[in-house]
Amino acid sequence: MWILASSYAVTAVFGLEAAAKIVALGFAFGPGAYLSTNWHRFDFTLVVLSVIFAPMGGTQVITVRLLRAFHSFRVFARYRNGRLVMKTVARALPLLGDVVLFLLWFLIVFAVSGVTLFGGKMTGRYCRYCSYLDYWAPSGLTKGPINLIY
Repeated sequence: MWILASSYAVTAVFGLEAAAKIVALGFAFGPGAYLSTNWHRFDFTLVVLSVIFAPMGGTQVITVRLLRAFHSFRVFARYRNGRLVMKTVARALPLLGDVVLFLLWFLIVFAVSGVTLFGGKMTGRYCRYCSYLDYWAPSGLTKGPINLIY
């Protein structure tokens, strides 16, 4: 419940920020208008999508919440070293695809090996109606099932 309330609060804060900037800068026309920069277009799109999808709920709202995380990249864009870090990460992302593919290959190989080696070996290890002593004690020493669940 608090996640929904915080989502509405963040949407309201972003909406008020967009409204204040639209009043101060103008909406679309002029050299310094609100929609003249890409970051403001992104913010405006997020606010509009949040207002549209908030009553619906579901995965659309989660997607808009995830897009809000990109809002923090604006800080990196303002500084030279931040831009350098963003460019470096952008260059490294295609190379990480090969690493992920390599790790997935090993995951698949070990999953198939595990199923092949251990498939069916653990059946019969859990018996609700058998006694623990039936497995370890010689026959005839127990009078009835103890019904241990482990």
